[in-house]
Amino acid sequence: RPAEYRAGARVEIVPAEKLPGEPTAPVVLSDRGPDGAFLTEVQLLTSRASLDEVAVQMRRAGFAAAVPGPAEIMALEKMISTEPVTGTQVVQLWAAGETPELLPFVLNQLIAVYQTKLGERFADSSTSALEQTRDETEKYKTAILKLRGELEGFGNKYGMVSKERDENEATARAKGLNTAINAAEEKAVAAQSKLGSLRAAIAAGKGATRAKDNPTLASMEQRLSQAREDLKQLERRYTPAYLAREREAIALKTKIPELEQQIRREREASQQANLADAEQEVAQTQEALASLRRQVSGEKNTVQSFSARLAEYSALQTQLERLEKLHDAAAERLVKIEAREGVRKPKIQVIQAASVPGQHWQPNYHRDAAIVVAGALVLGWLAAWLATSVLAAVIAASTLALKARRAGIPI
Repeated sequence: RPAEYRAGARVEIVPAEKLPGEPTAPVVLSDRGPDGAFLTEVQLLTSRASLDEVAVQMRRAGFAAAVPGPAEIMALEKMISTEPVTGTQVVQLWAAGETPELLPFVLNQLIAVYQTKLGERFADSSTSALEQTRDETEKYKTAILKLRGELEGFGNKYGMVSKERDENEATARAKGLNTAINAAEEKAVAAQSKLGSLRAAIAAGKGATRAKDNPTLASMEQRLSQAREDLKQLERRYTPAYLAREREAIALKTKIPELEQQIRREREASQQANLADAEQEVAQTQEALASLRRQVSGEKNTVQSFSARLAEYSALQTQLERLEKLHDAAAERLVKIEAREGVRKPKIQVIQAASVPGQHWQPNYHRDAAIVVAGALVLGWLAAWLATSVLAAVIAASTLALKARRAGIPI
């Protein structure tokens, strides 16, 4: 059997960092094995494209005879094997064959080809990611500008400045009318209550008007009080008989009833005036309330139509806010990609380069020779034992036959 040699190389592969926004997996999931990105790179290390490049380099180096014809790639696939080191990002490469000089050449060329392709793949993917993110950002920007124009035109057409109801003229006017109606209803109730109380007081004879509220009445009461005081002063100073003839006393006695009668008439007139004012106030509040209700009824259709337009406006504004958030996220992702361009690059480090093996790998001639010798000895012993057993059996049979013949026993 021809001797077979094996060369080995050890390489550390750090895959490219995930793009911003993509789920990031840990470098090593557990001690049970490496992560998916690293295993993908191991498969790309021995891909068909890489083996094609190695085959070209082999022919240039004069190793074409070692793997002749169209079977070059299949021979390389059989020759090369990979073995990821558990818990690390290191892969052990092996190349086995009958030509010891070819093996390190194949492994070292494979590593060099993979390193070149790794950089090319990263550059292509990075450029593609940047262009895609830039295009996405521009599309969002264009859509935002278009939607802003539509939103502004819609707002100008229907008089909208915000999706909040209270910030628009129509809804603010409707809200103001409702507030005015509430205030007018309160005034109408208060006026009606005041009128009812005034009528009840007049009917009960308690609707007296306060003097301080009527200057004329106040003046009459002051004059009446002064006249009564003057009369009392005269009564204390003079006798009734004298006062019956005294002009001033007679005048005061005549004046006091007249003033009382005037005051009574003034109070009645004031009560009627107050009643008329209260009735007028009730009428005015009812008229104002009716007018406001007519305005609200007229604004109802306008408000309903405006509410429908406001819903459309709010939907457009919500859509614009969503587009702005998407644009901000895309712009942030673009900045991160550009900023981490150098950090994200994949890395490959040759820990141990392949070298020409000093001795064959298999078969183990000494071990196999020992096995053969041991087998031969066992077989020889078995053969000797078998031959001895057969010979002993033949001798025993011959002895038995001789004894029988001598005894005259037929055989």
